[in-house]
Amino acid sequence: MKNLIILFVLIVMPLSLYSEEGFWSVLPSTTLKNSENRPVQLDKWYNNGNFIYKDAICAIGEGGSGSFISKKGLILTNYHLIRKYIVEKDSLVQNGFIATSNSKELKLENLYIKILLRSIDVSDIVNQGIDLKQKWSDIETKVSEVFPVISIGNKQEIKREFHGRKHYMHEYKIISDVRLVMCPPIHLAQYGGDLSNWKWPRYSADFAIVRGYENGLPYSPTGYFHIRKNGVSKGEAIAICGYPRGASYDLTSAESMYNFIPNKAIEAELLDLRIKTLTSALDTLSTNRQPFKNLISSLNNEKVKYVGMIRAFDKFNIPEKLKDKELACANILETSSPDRYLKFNNSCTILDSLCLEYNSVSQVYNQFQGAIKPIILFGLARCAEYKDKMSVERLREVLDKATTAYPIDLDRSMAKVMVLYLLDHQSKLIPPILKNCPTNPLDYIDSIYKTSDLFNTGLILSDKFSIQDLQKDMGYILYHQIDSIYSIYHNKYQNLNNKIQGIKHYILTTLYDEGCIEWSGTNGTLRISYGNVQQVDTNQNENVTILNEWINHSVILSSYNYSYNFTTTAHTSSGNSGSPVLNTKGEIVGLNFDRDIDGICSDYYYMPQNSRSICVNSRYIWEILNGNHIYSQLLKEIND
Repeated sequence: MKNLIILFVLIVMPLSLYSEEGFWSVLPSTTLKNSENRPVQLDKWYNNGNFIYKDAICAIGEGGSGSFISKKGLILTNYHLIRKYIVEKDSLVQNGFIATSNSKELKLENLYIKILLRSIDVSDIVNQGIDLKQKWSDIETKVSEVFPVISIGNKQEIKREFHGRKHYMHEYKIISDVRLVMCPPIHLAQYGGDLSNWKWPRYSADFAIVRGYENGLPYSPTGYFHIRKNGVSKGEAIAICGYPRGASYDLTSAESMYNFIPNKAIEAELLDLRIKTLTSALDTLSTNRQPFKNLISSLNNEKVKYVGMIRAFDKFNIPEKLKDKELACANILETSSPDRYLKFNNSCTILDSLCLEYNSVSQVYNQFQGAIKPIILFGLARCAEYKDKMSVERLREVLDKATTAYPIDLDRSMAKVMVLYLLDHQSKLIPPILKNCPTNPLDYIDSIYKTSDLFNTGLILSDKFSIQDLQKDMGYILYHQIDSIYSIYHNKYQNLNNKIQGIKHYILTTLYDEGCIEWSGTNGTLRISYGNVQQVDTNQNENVTILNEWINHSVILSSYNYSYNFTTTAHTSSGNSGSPVLNTKGEIVGLNFDRDIDGICSDYYYMPQNSRSICVNSRYIWEILNGNHIYSQLLKEIND
């Protein structure tokens, strides 16, 4: 641990100077600058194989982060990251879980962790391949020839940085044997449920402890962190490290105004319709309701996120701020390079025009994705249309999955709601068969569900069901007409998108070259963000309620007079779930698991004053582990 502490003295001690920072790539020769231009080098994170900071941080699959907390491969991460891997084991973990010995740990099938071994600048190789118009797979092969994997089984990934100005090869060790050691009771880990996401205050115990195994034995990491028992203090300097992938920093003012906000509004409205339709059907379901409740919760979480984005973009004038950044770049170019100034301005004007044209086309695209794709009838029609291109086993798998997702009556209700939406919005997706329908369109939908053979999966699987039979089916006719309209707009969508991306690439690289973009968009590689502990407020009544809940599970918390969760000013994004929150001594003081709704817009325009990550207090974790002797063996290992 000595090297770790020295590293933090060198790198994290000046954290109070960096409360205005965003996401920084942890790459060789990366430099951070504060307001006084005092650089902090990160080279030492790649120091001759000795234990260094990055070695104690891992990626949890492709969607989250974690950190080693023992020399025998224990990993601290979020409960919600591993939730889907223990669905089949719900009965074992519903009231919490603790493996009292290694043999009792639960194998988490299909979960793996990635440990970064090295990052190498391969920009020259990649740029040469791009200039020669080589396939990406050929470029990857060339990189692996020049830099062979350190060990068989490692994974190499090439990631672009700064809009293609740089490319790095990251090599990871893969640990594919991951086992659950401990998790809290589900209702305490998910306290408040998905409806509480993006909100503060929070009272969640969203943590879990897993262990990595290599060749059947506990994995021995190069280094690991200690967990601070006393938690955090308000104003304390911290750093959050993990593998985020949600912050792009590549939105232009034209896109935000003409495309981003209108499309998020469509997505949110369609999600709301799905939620209301599913909710109204719950009482009529005779089958297990829990999967539908889970789906409603997930859809609502997504809707709230989109509504929050729209609100934040308006509240903080994000399109105007992006425009100001582009104008600042133009002012620099006007003085330094008149030719580039003209090209930059012309590019911005062209992009405005393209995004305006793209607006109506992308609306059709989003209406199809949100209103048509969720309807099972149309999914079955597509399966039947392409049945000859799938194996019988694959076709049966897809059909079974589709027909068990909703009852037919629920799918009919969903189809009628979405058809009404398309009619009310005079969507271009409305097919001739509905426009010219002699009866009420909703009655026509009813007749389709009564007569269509698409729900007869046995018939579709049989050789007797031909394409000629399919073309007579009312459900297929409706699907085919809508899909034909969509195909036309989808081609326009792709063509316009390609044009936009080409011009946008020039604009963004120019912004970067002129110092108007400081950070590279996140891409699932290791990043660090700096900030301070912000809110440690607590609701005594809520805390007492939770304390009593723990008592019901034979866990005695020694105190409730502190904040179970806290917020920081550090920037986080999707993929930062499970990231350790570290103090200046290199101790874990918290575990990131969510962020406030206003902070989401920082994924597109970073505003430190509005970034607010939400974290589990390390003191809360310690209180839980100290609250029952059944955790004593686990505590002993963490303390060693």
